[in-house]
Amino acid sequence: MDTDTIEAFFTENTTLNFYRLIQECLTNIVKHAKAKSVTVFIQKEGNDIISLISDKGKGFNVTESKNKNSLGLKTIFKRIKIMKGKLSMDSKINNGTSFIFSIPIKNEQ
Repeated sequence: MDTDTIEAFFTENTTLNFYRLIQECLTNIVKHAKAKSVTVFIQKEGNDIISLISDKGKGFNVTESKNKNSLGLKTIFKRIKIMKGKLSMDSKINNGTSFIFSIPIKNEQ
């Protein structure tokens, strides 16, 4: 785990959504990934907060999960949209999953 102090860069609403986004990612790892390790990286880069959450778990088929309208992924996408952020997701069966998201700072909502 490697995190910068970021609270000053977000509004109260964005702070809550960001916390819940991280929480949802970690909850999904605990429930589904059977991961032996997890990496959490949060850093300010320019006008964005960049976050990486990566596990060494069992992975999943991203397209299939999107098509199934998975509640966990739906919640993640919704929070990213609320914060006007960007999301990159990669998952490989038996090789883990990575979420990288970028959230603009001082995002007034």
